[in-house]
Amino acid sequence: MARRLSFADSLGVKAIVAQLEILAREDPVAWKVSPLLRRCAEAGQSLAEARPKQ
Repeated sequence: MARRLSFADSLGVKAIVAQLEILAREDPVAWKVSPLLRRCAEAGQSLAEARPKQ
């Protein structure tokens, strides 16, 4: 899981949300943006920063 989060962070959360919003125009059920992704994008936060500390 951490590897996927790192990959997503390397792409940029804002860029991922932007692409998902484009895809959601075609199929909003399949491409719904998760609340966590949206919060991170709006806050300028990475997924790694949003992840609970262990």
